[in-house]
Amino acid sequence: MQFANFDLPWNPTRLEQRMGRIHRIGHRRNVYYYNFILPGTVDGQILTRVLEKIEAIKTAMGEKVHDVIRKP
Repeated sequence: MQFANFDLPWNPTRLEQRMGRIHRIGHRRNVYYYNFILPGTVDGQILTRVLEKIEAIKTAMGEKVHDVIRKP
């Protein structure tokens, strides 16, 4: 299954919730998420900010945090 985000939320928790609605426990197939971002746009700035927030959360919580988005 493949899903795309056409708008990236500012809050990494909302992104995690969005993905969690699709990928449930017991789901048998792989799920792939795609975020459509163009560099030099507002969406690119949002992506940068979300990645900074994820790093801050990792620093505070350590290994308990999983990546909800890959860096481009």
